[in-house]
Amino acid sequence: MAAKLGALDFFGDGDAPAPAPAPAPVPDRPPTATPVTSESATRTRKRLGITVEAAGAAPPPPWHNWSDGDLDARITEALPRGGWPRPTPVQAQAAPVLLEGRDALVVAPTGGGKTGAFLVPALHLVIASRGSRKTLVAAPTRELVAQLAREARRWLGLCGSDLVVATPPFTDSKAALCVATPQALLQSKITPSLLVLDEADRLLDTEGGLLKAVDALLAKGATTRALVSATAPGPFMEAAVAALAPTRCVVRVGTESDGPRATVAQRFVYTGDDDRSKAPALRELIRDGACAPPCLIFANSAARAARVAARLAEAGLRADVLAAAAGPPAERARALRKFRGGETWFLVATDVASRGLDLPALACVVSYDAPTSAQDYVHRVGRAGRRGRPGAALTLYTSDDAPRLRAVAKAARRAGCADVPSFLAADVPRRAWDAAAGEGRDGSRRKRRKGSDNK
Repeated sequence: MAAKLGALDFFGDGDAPAPAPAPAPVPDRPPTATPVTSESATRTRKRLGITVEAAGAAPPPPWHNWSDGDLDARITEALPRGGWPRPTPVQAQAAPVLLEGRDALVVAPTGGGKTGAFLVPALHLVIASRGSRKTLVAAPTRELVAQLAREARRWLGLCGSDLVVATPPFTDSKAALCVATPQALLQSKITPSLLVLDEADRLLDTEGGLLKAVDALLAKGATTRALVSATAPGPFMEAAVAALAPTRCVVRVGTESDGPRATVAQRFVYTGDDDRSKAPALRELIRDGACAPPCLIFANSAARAARVAARLAEAGLRADVLAAAAGPPAERARALRKFRGGETWFLVATDVASRGLDLPALACVVSYDAPTSAQDYVHRVGRAGRRGRPGAALTLYTSDDAPRLRAVAKAARRAGCADVPSFLAADVPRRAWDAAAGEGRDGSRRKRRKGSDNK
Protein backbone atom coordinates (compact mmCIF):
# COMPACT_ATOMS: atom_id res chain seq x y z
CA MET A 1 0.00 0.00 0.00
CA ALA A 2 2.81 2.43 0.82
CA ALA A 3 4.35 2.09 -2.63
CA LYS A 4 1.01 2.68 -4.28
CA LEU A 5 0.29 5.77 -2.22
CA GLY A 6 3.76 7.10 -2.84
CA ALA A 7 2.91 7.45 -6.53
CA LEU A 8 0.00 9.77 -5.90
CA ASP A 9 0.16 13.49 -6.61
CA PHE A 10 -2.95 15.12 -5.18
CA PHE A 11 -2.29 18.52 -6.72
CA GLY A 12 -1.59 17.24 -10.22
CA ASP A 13 1.70 19.13 -10.44
CA GLY A 14 4.17 16.24 -10.38
CA ASP A 15 5.15 13.50 -12.79
CA ALA A 16 1.83 11.64 -12.63
CA PRO A 17 -0.45 11.84 -15.68
CA ALA A 18 -2.61 14.95 -15.81
CA PRO A 19 -5.93 14.41 -14.01
CA ALA A 20 -9.24 14.62 -15.77
CA PRO A 21 -10.54 18.16 -16.27
CA ALA A 22 -13.27 19.61 -14.10
CA PRO A 23 -16.69 18.06 -14.77
CA ALA A 24 -19.47 19.18 -17.09
CA PRO A 25 -17.71 21.24 -19.76
CA VAL A 26 -19.87 23.21 -22.14
CA PRO A 27 -20.74 21.07 -25.18
CA ASP A 28 -19.04 21.98 -28.42
CA ARG A 29 -20.97 24.37 -30.58
CA PRO A 30 -22.12 22.76 -33.85
CA PRO A 31 -20.03 23.82 -36.86
CA THR A 32 -23.07 25.47 -38.45
CA ALA A 33 -24.03 27.45 -35.35
CA THR A 34 -25.67 30.79 -35.92
CA PRO A 35 -24.48 33.96 -34.14
CA VAL A 36 -25.33 34.03 -30.44
CA THR A 37 -28.61 35.79 -29.67
CA SER A 38 -30.10 36.66 -26.31
CA GLU A 39 -32.56 33.80 -26.79
CA SER A 40 -29.86 31.23 -27.55
CA ALA A 41 -27.77 32.51 -24.62
CA THR A 42 -30.78 32.05 -22.36
CA ARG A 43 -31.29 28.50 -23.60
CA THR A 44 -27.60 27.69 -23.03
CA ARG A 45 -27.73 29.04 -19.49
CA LYS A 46 -30.85 27.03 -18.71
CA ARG A 47 -29.28 23.83 -20.03
CA LEU A 48 -26.13 24.34 -17.97
CA GLY A 49 -27.83 25.47 -14.76
CA ILE A 50 -26.45 29.02 -15.02
CA THR A 51 -28.37 32.02 -13.71
CA VAL A 52 -27.21 35.60 -14.15
CA GLU A 53 -28.56 38.66 -12.37
CA ALA A 54 -27.20 41.67 -14.23
CA ALA A 55 -27.46 45.27 -13.09
CA GLY A 56 -27.33 47.64 -16.03
CA ALA A 57 -26.56 46.22 -19.48
CA ALA A 58 -27.34 42.64 -20.40
CA PRO A 59 -24.57 40.14 -19.53
CA PRO A 60 -22.34 38.72 -22.25
CA PRO A 61 -23.36 35.30 -23.60
CA PRO A 62 -21.67 32.19 -22.19
CA TRP A 63 -18.79 30.70 -24.14
CA HIS A 64 -18.95 27.29 -25.77
CA ASN A 65 -15.21 27.11 -26.47
CA TRP A 66 -12.19 29.08 -25.34
CA SER A 67 -11.95 30.53 -28.83
CA ASP A 68 -15.24 32.36 -28.26
CA GLY A 69 -13.55 34.69 -25.81
CA ASP A 70 -11.06 36.48 -28.06
CA LEU A 71 -8.36 35.48 -25.58
CA ASP A 72 -4.67 35.93 -26.28
CA ALA A 73 -3.76 33.14 -28.71
CA ARG A 74 -1.12 31.74 -26.36
CA ILE A 75 -3.79 31.15 -23.72
CA THR A 76 -6.26 29.60 -26.15
CA GLU A 77 -3.59 27.15 -27.27
CA ALA A 78 -2.34 26.37 -23.77
CA LEU A 79 -5.67 25.64 -22.05
CA PRO A 80 -6.37 22.29 -23.78
CA ARG A 81 -2.73 21.23 -23.35
CA GLY A 82 -2.95 21.98 -19.64
CA GLY A 83 -6.06 19.88 -19.04
CA TRP A 84 -8.89 22.35 -19.64
CA PRO A 85 -10.19 21.45 -23.13
CA ARG A 86 -13.36 23.55 -22.83
CA PRO A 87 -14.83 25.92 -20.26
CA THR A 88 -16.98 24.50 -17.48
CA PRO A 89 -20.33 26.23 -16.91
CA VAL A 90 -19.01 28.67 -14.30
CA GLN A 91 -16.01 29.50 -16.50
CA ALA A 92 -18.22 29.86 -19.56
CA GLN A 93 -20.23 32.68 -17.96
CA ALA A 94 -17.99 34.29 -15.33
CA ALA A 95 -14.91 34.70 -17.54
CA PRO A 96 -16.67 36.78 -20.24
CA VAL A 97 -18.26 38.96 -17.54
CA LEU A 98 -14.86 39.75 -16.01
CA LEU A 99 -13.19 40.29 -19.39
CA GLU A 100 -15.93 42.79 -20.15
CA GLY A 101 -14.64 44.73 -17.16
CA ARG A 102 -17.71 44.19 -14.99
CA ASP A 103 -17.64 43.30 -11.32
CA ALA A 104 -18.93 39.80 -10.60
CA LEU A 105 -20.13 37.72 -7.69
CA VAL A 106 -19.53 34.09 -8.72
CA VAL A 107 -21.24 31.27 -6.80
CA ALA A 108 -20.73 27.68 -7.95
CA PRO A 109 -20.33 24.24 -6.35
CA THR A 110 -16.97 22.98 -5.16
CA GLY A 111 -14.97 21.28 -7.90
CA GLY A 112 -16.78 23.12 -10.70
CA GLY A 113 -13.84 25.15 -11.96
CA LYS A 114 -14.17 28.45 -10.06
CA THR A 115 -10.40 28.98 -10.07
CA GLY A 116 -10.36 28.93 -13.86
CA ALA A 117 -13.30 31.34 -13.92
CA PHE A 118 -11.06 34.12 -12.61
CA LEU A 119 -7.63 32.80 -13.55
CA VAL A 120 -8.30 32.72 -17.30
CA PRO A 121 -9.32 36.43 -17.37
CA ALA A 122 -6.35 37.24 -15.13
CA LEU A 123 -3.96 35.46 -17.50
CA HIS A 124 -5.37 37.36 -20.45
CA LEU A 125 -5.05 40.72 -18.71
CA VAL A 126 -1.43 40.24 -17.66
CA ILE A 127 -0.21 38.51 -20.85
CA ALA A 128 -1.97 40.73 -23.38
CA SER A 129 -0.74 43.85 -21.56
CA ARG A 130 2.79 42.44 -21.05
CA GLY A 131 2.37 42.81 -17.33
CA SER A 132 1.12 46.38 -17.21
CA ARG A 133 -2.41 45.34 -16.15
CA LYS A 134 -2.00 43.49 -12.89
CA THR A 135 -4.09 41.15 -10.74
CA LEU A 136 -4.33 40.71 -6.98
CA VAL A 137 -5.85 37.51 -5.57
CA ALA A 138 -6.78 37.26 -1.88
CA ALA A 139 -7.44 33.90 -0.21
CA PRO A 140 -8.17 33.07 3.46
CA THR A 141 -5.37 30.55 4.13
CA ARG A 142 -1.69 30.21 3.29
CA GLU A 143 -2.34 26.71 1.93
CA LEU A 144 -4.83 28.05 -0.61
CA VAL A 145 -2.48 30.94 -1.44
CA ALA A 146 0.32 28.48 -2.22
CA GLN A 147 -1.99 26.38 -4.40
CA LEU A 148 -3.29 29.38 -6.38
CA ALA A 149 0.21 30.75 -6.93
CA ARG A 150 1.44 27.34 -8.10
CA GLU A 151 -1.48 27.09 -10.53
CA ALA A 152 -0.93 30.61 -11.90
CA ARG A 153 2.77 29.90 -12.46
CA ARG A 154 1.93 26.64 -14.21
CA TRP A 155 -0.41 28.34 -16.64
CA LEU A 156 1.95 31.23 -17.33
CA GLY A 157 4.65 28.67 -18.09
CA LEU A 158 2.34 26.77 -20.44
CA CYS A 159 1.61 30.05 -22.19
CA GLY A 160 5.33 30.66 -22.66
CA SER A 161 5.28 33.76 -20.48
CA ASP A 162 8.05 34.82 -18.12
CA LEU A 163 5.79 37.14 -16.10
CA VAL A 164 6.19 36.88 -12.34
CA VAL A 165 3.65 35.51 -9.85
CA ALA A 166 4.49 36.88 -6.41
CA THR A 167 3.64 35.75 -2.88
CA PRO A 168 4.77 37.46 0.35
CA PRO A 169 7.17 39.05 0.88
CA PHE A 170 6.61 41.18 -2.22
CA THR A 171 10.16 42.01 -3.27
CA ASP A 172 9.81 41.77 -7.05
CA SER A 173 8.54 45.03 -8.52
CA LYS A 174 7.89 43.28 -11.85
CA ALA A 175 5.20 40.98 -10.43
CA ALA A 176 2.15 40.84 -12.68
CA LEU A 177 0.01 38.71 -10.35
CA CYS A 178 0.17 38.72 -6.55
CA VAL A 179 -1.47 36.09 -4.34
CA ALA A 180 -1.70 36.34 -0.55
CA THR A 181 -3.97 36.44 2.47
CA PRO A 182 -5.73 39.82 2.78
CA GLN A 183 -3.42 41.20 5.46
CA ALA A 184 -0.29 40.22 3.54
CA LEU A 185 -1.68 41.45 0.22
CA LEU A 186 -1.88 44.96 1.62
CA GLN A 187 1.94 44.99 1.49
CA SER A 188 1.74 45.05 -2.30
CA LYS A 189 1.98 48.51 -3.82
CA ILE A 190 0.08 47.43 -6.92
CA THR A 191 -3.11 49.13 -8.05
CA PRO A 192 -4.78 46.17 -9.74
CA SER A 193 -6.84 45.97 -12.88
CA LEU A 194 -8.47 42.87 -11.38
CA LEU A 195 -8.99 42.12 -7.68
CA VAL A 196 -10.18 38.61 -6.78
CA LEU A 197 -11.52 37.52 -3.40
CA ASP A 198 -11.42 33.72 -3.45
CA GLU A 199 -13.54 31.95 -0.82
CA ALA A 200 -15.21 35.32 -0.44
CA ASP A 201 -17.82 34.12 2.05
CA ARG A 202 -14.99 33.44 4.49
CA LEU A 203 -13.21 36.72 3.72
CA LEU A 204 -16.36 38.80 4.29
CA ASP A 205 -17.40 36.97 7.45
CA THR A 206 -17.83 39.59 10.16
CA GLU A 207 -16.58 37.10 12.75
CA GLY A 208 -13.61 35.84 10.73
CA GLY A 209 -11.15 38.61 11.62
CA LEU A 210 -10.30 39.42 7.98
CA LEU A 211 -12.91 42.05 7.18
CA LYS A 212 -10.79 45.12 7.99
CA ALA A 213 -8.01 43.99 5.64
CA VAL A 214 -10.54 43.07 2.96
CA ASP A 215 -12.11 46.53 3.17
CA ALA A 216 -8.66 48.05 2.66
CA LEU A 217 -8.11 45.85 -0.40
CA LEU A 218 -11.45 46.89 -1.87
CA ALA A 219 -10.35 50.50 -1.43
CA LYS A 220 -7.28 49.95 -3.66
CA GLY A 221 -9.30 51.07 -6.67
CA ALA A 222 -9.33 47.92 -8.80
CA THR A 223 -10.94 48.36 -12.21
CA THR A 224 -12.75 45.02 -11.85
CA ARG A 225 -13.61 42.98 -8.77
CA ALA A 226 -14.50 39.30 -8.56
CA LEU A 227 -15.93 37.68 -5.42
CA VAL A 228 -15.90 33.88 -5.68
CA SER A 229 -17.55 31.36 -3.36
CA ALA A 230 -19.10 27.90 -3.21
CA THR A 231 -21.77 28.99 -0.72
CA ALA A 232 -23.76 32.20 -0.41
CA PRO A 233 -25.62 32.63 2.88
CA GLY A 234 -27.85 35.69 3.18
CA PRO A 235 -25.55 38.03 5.15
CA PHE A 236 -22.68 37.29 2.76
CA MET A 237 -24.82 38.10 -0.27
CA GLU A 238 -25.74 41.49 1.16
CA ALA A 239 -22.10 42.34 1.93
CA ALA A 240 -20.88 41.04 -1.45
CA VAL A 241 -23.38 43.03 -3.51
CA ALA A 242 -22.53 46.17 -1.52
CA ALA A 243 -18.82 45.69 -2.37
CA LEU A 244 -19.41 45.60 -6.14
CA ALA A 245 -20.05 48.28 -8.74
CA PRO A 246 -23.61 49.18 -9.85
CA THR A 247 -23.03 47.37 -13.18
CA ARG A 248 -22.25 44.08 -11.40
CA CYS A 249 -23.31 40.60 -12.46
CA VAL A 250 -24.22 37.81 -10.06
CA VAL A 251 -23.33 34.49 -11.71
CA ARG A 252 -24.61 31.25 -10.19
CA VAL A 253 -24.20 27.66 -11.26
CA GLY A 254 -26.85 25.69 -9.44
CA THR A 255 -27.96 27.24 -6.16
CA GLU A 256 -26.79 27.23 -2.59
CA SER A 257 -29.64 24.85 -1.78
CA ASP A 258 -27.98 22.25 -4.01
CA GLY A 259 -25.60 21.55 -1.14
CA PRO A 260 -22.65 19.18 -1.73
CA ARG A 261 -22.16 17.52 -5.10
CA ALA A 262 -24.33 14.46 -5.54
CA THR A 263 -21.31 12.59 -6.96
CA VAL A 264 -19.87 12.29 -3.44
CA ALA A 265 -21.33 9.36 -1.50
CA GLN A 266 -22.35 10.83 1.86
CA ARG A 267 -22.98 8.83 4.99
CA PHE A 268 -23.84 9.65 8.62
CA VAL A 269 -22.41 7.24 11.20
CA TYR A 270 -23.75 7.10 14.75
CA THR A 271 -20.90 6.14 17.09
CA GLY A 272 -22.49 6.13 20.56
CA ASP A 273 -23.88 8.23 23.35
CA ASP A 274 -20.94 10.57 23.81
CA ASP A 275 -17.63 11.75 22.42
CA ARG A 276 -15.59 8.87 23.83
CA SER A 277 -17.07 6.55 21.22
CA LYS A 278 -15.64 8.36 18.20
CA ALA A 279 -11.99 7.25 18.22
CA PRO A 280 -12.71 3.50 18.38
CA ALA A 281 -15.47 3.96 15.78
CA LEU A 282 -13.05 5.71 13.42
CA ARG A 283 -10.47 2.95 13.78
CA GLU A 284 -13.17 0.37 13.08
CA LEU A 285 -14.27 2.21 9.93
CA ILE A 286 -10.67 2.35 8.73
CA ARG A 287 -10.17 -1.35 9.45
CA ASP A 288 -13.37 -2.17 7.53
CA GLY A 289 -12.23 -0.17 4.51
CA ALA A 290 -14.87 2.58 4.80
CA CYS A 291 -12.16 5.26 5.14
CA ALA A 292 -9.63 4.25 2.52
CA PRO A 293 -6.51 6.40 2.27
CA PRO A 294 -5.77 9.03 1.21
CA CYS A 295 -8.27 10.35 3.76
CA LEU A 296 -8.81 13.87 5.13
CA ILE A 297 -10.28 13.97 8.65
CA PHE A 298 -11.78 17.18 10.06
CA ALA A 299 -11.72 18.20 13.72
CA ASN A 300 -12.98 21.47 15.16
CA SER A 301 -9.78 22.57 16.89
CA ALA A 302 -6.04 22.15 16.54
CA ALA A 303 -5.87 20.37 19.90
CA ARG A 304 -8.55 17.89 18.84
CA ALA A 305 -6.80 17.31 15.51
CA ALA A 306 -3.52 16.58 17.28
CA ARG A 307 -5.19 14.08 19.63
CA VAL A 308 -6.96 12.24 16.81
CA ALA A 309 -3.74 12.04 14.77
CA ALA A 310 -1.88 10.73 17.82
CA ARG A 311 -4.48 7.98 18.37
CA LEU A 312 -4.24 6.93 14.72
CA ALA A 313 -0.45 6.87 14.92
CA GLU A 314 -0.64 4.71 18.04
CA ALA A 315 -2.72 2.27 16.01
CA GLY A 316 0.10 2.02 13.45
CA LEU A 317 -1.47 4.32 10.86
CA ARG A 318 0.43 7.06 9.02
CA ALA A 319 -1.25 10.23 10.31
CA ASP A 320 -0.33 13.91 10.49
CA VAL A 321 -1.91 17.23 11.49
CA LEU A 322 -2.79 20.36 9.50
CA ALA A 323 -4.10 23.28 11.55
CA ALA A 324 -3.45 27.02 11.74
CA ALA A 325 -2.42 26.68 15.38
CA ALA A 326 -0.45 23.46 14.88
CA GLY A 327 2.84 25.11 13.97
CA PRO A 328 4.52 27.65 11.68
CA PRO A 329 3.58 27.88 7.97
CA ALA A 330 6.57 25.73 7.01
CA GLU A 331 5.23 22.88 9.15
CA ARG A 332 1.80 23.15 7.54
CA ALA A 333 3.38 23.11 4.08
CA ARG A 334 5.40 20.04 5.06
CA ALA A 335 2.25 18.24 6.25
CA LEU A 336 0.55 18.88 2.91
CA ARG A 337 3.61 17.72 0.93
CA LYS A 338 3.75 14.46 2.87
CA PHE A 339 0.04 13.87 2.39
CA ARG A 340 0.23 14.62 -1.32
CA GLY A 341 3.24 12.36 -1.76
CA GLY A 342 1.71 9.38 0.06
CA GLU A 343 3.96 9.46 3.13
CA THR A 344 0.88 10.37 5.19
CA TRP A 345 -2.28 8.34 4.71
CA PHE A 346 -4.59 10.21 7.09
CA LEU A 347 -4.35 13.99 7.44
CA VAL A 348 -6.29 15.34 10.43
CA ALA A 349 -7.12 19.00 9.88
CA THR A 350 -9.21 21.89 11.06
CA ASP A 351 -11.38 23.78 8.60
CA VAL A 352 -8.22 25.51 7.35
CA ALA A 353 -8.15 22.61 4.86
CA SER A 354 -11.81 22.85 3.82
CA ARG A 355 -11.49 25.99 1.72
CA GLY A 356 -10.45 25.73 -1.89
CA LEU A 357 -7.73 23.09 -1.60
CA ASP A 358 -7.74 20.94 -4.73
CA LEU A 359 -6.73 17.38 -3.82
CA PRO A 360 -7.80 15.43 -6.91
CA ALA A 361 -6.88 11.96 -5.64
CA LEU A 362 -8.59 12.36 -2.27
CA ALA A 363 -10.70 9.25 -1.69
CA CYS A 364 -12.53 10.06 1.52
CA VAL A 365 -13.42 12.94 3.84
CA VAL A 366 -14.42 12.30 7.46
CA SER A 367 -16.01 14.87 9.76
CA TYR A 368 -14.77 13.52 13.08
CA ASP A 369 -16.33 16.57 14.70
CA ALA A 370 -19.67 17.76 13.38
CA PRO A 371 -19.33 20.87 11.18
CA THR A 372 -20.65 24.05 12.77
CA SER A 373 -22.81 25.02 9.78
CA ALA A 374 -24.21 23.70 6.53
CA GLN A 375 -21.73 25.93 4.67
CA ASP A 376 -18.79 24.32 6.47
CA TYR A 377 -20.20 20.89 5.62
CA VAL A 378 -20.45 21.78 1.93
CA HIS A 379 -16.83 22.92 1.89
CA ARG A 380 -15.58 19.82 3.73
CA VAL A 381 -17.41 17.42 1.44
CA GLY A 382 -16.18 19.43 -1.55
CA ARG A 383 -12.61 18.25 -0.97
CA ALA A 384 -13.60 14.73 -2.14
CA GLY A 385 -14.73 13.50 -5.53
CA ARG A 386 -13.04 16.24 -7.53
CA ARG A 387 -12.38 16.31 -11.29
CA GLY A 388 -14.83 13.52 -12.00
CA ARG A 389 -13.34 11.04 -9.53
CA PRO A 390 -15.57 9.15 -7.08
CA GLY A 391 -15.47 10.25 -3.46
CA ALA A 392 -16.96 9.50 -0.05
CA ALA A 393 -17.82 11.70 2.92
CA LEU A 394 -18.56 10.34 6.40
CA THR A 395 -19.92 12.36 9.30
CA LEU A 396 -19.45 10.80 12.74
CA TYR A 397 -21.97 11.87 15.35
CA THR A 398 -23.09 11.06 18.87
CA SER A 399 -26.27 11.74 20.79
CA ASP A 400 -24.65 15.00 21.90
CA ASP A 401 -23.96 16.03 18.29
CA ALA A 402 -27.34 15.15 16.81
CA PRO A 403 -29.27 18.32 17.73
CA ARG A 404 -26.61 20.46 16.00
CA LEU A 405 -26.74 18.54 12.73
CA ARG A 406 -30.16 19.58 11.45
CA ALA A 407 -28.95 22.07 8.82
CA VAL A 408 -26.13 19.72 7.77
CA ALA A 409 -28.50 16.78 7.39
CA LYS A 410 -30.88 18.85 5.28
CA ALA A 411 -28.02 19.97 3.01
CA ALA A 412 -27.00 16.34 2.51
CA ARG A 413 -30.56 15.35 1.69
CA ARG A 414 -30.84 18.10 -0.93
CA ALA A 415 -27.74 16.63 -2.57
CA GLY A 416 -29.45 13.26 -2.89
CA CYS A 417 -27.95 11.50 0.14
CA ALA A 418 -30.33 8.67 1.05
CA ASP A 419 -28.39 7.71 4.19
CA VAL A 420 -29.52 10.64 6.36
CA PRO A 421 -31.42 9.38 9.42
CA SER A 422 -34.83 11.04 9.37
CA PHE A 423 -34.59 12.29 12.94
CA LEU A 424 -31.42 14.28 12.16
CA ALA A 425 -33.25 16.52 9.71
CA ALA A 426 -36.47 16.73 11.71
CA ASP A 427 -37.52 19.49 14.07
CA VAL A 428 -37.94 17.28 17.14
CA PRO A 429 -37.17 17.70 20.86
CA ARG A 430 -33.79 16.64 22.24
CA ARG A 431 -35.26 13.62 24.05
CA ALA A 432 -36.54 12.31 20.72
CA TRP A 433 -33.01 12.65 19.26
CA ASP A 434 -31.60 10.70 22.19
CA ALA A 435 -34.11 7.92 21.67
CA ALA A 436 -33.75 7.78 17.89
CA ALA A 437 -29.95 7.99 17.87
CA GLY A 438 -29.75 4.95 20.10
CA GLU A 439 -31.73 2.77 17.71
CA GLY A 440 -29.94 0.68 15.12
CA ARG A 441 -31.16 0.24 11.57
CA ASP A 442 -32.96 -2.90 12.67
CA GLY A 443 -34.66 -1.06 15.54
CA SER A 444 -32.50 -2.65 18.25
CA ARG A 445 -30.90 -0.49 20.91
CA ARG A 446 -27.23 0.19 20.14
CA LYS A 447 -24.72 -0.47 22.87
CA ARG A 448 -22.63 2.37 24.12
CA ARG A 449 -19.08 2.14 22.82
CA LYS A 450 -16.47 1.92 25.53
CA GLY A 451 -13.20 3.74 25.62
CA SER A 452 -11.72 7.06 26.63
CA ASP A 453 -9.58 7.87 23.63
CA ASN A 454 -10.64 11.50 23.44
CA LYS A 455 -10.24 12.58 27.00
